[in-house]
Amino acid sequence: MVSGVSSPSARAFDANVAAIVMDVAAKAMVRRVRKKEVENMSGR
Repeated sequence: MVSGVSSPSARAFDANVAAIVMDVAAKAMVRRVRKKEVENMSGR
């Protein structure tokens, strides 16, 4: 852990990383759901 976590720049960096991680996770979830829907459609 960085000792200067309370500094504004570190907090902004953490927020950016969290936003990127959430964005990537959301896109991965959407892709997984779409793939399931396509498989269900082609299976029927």
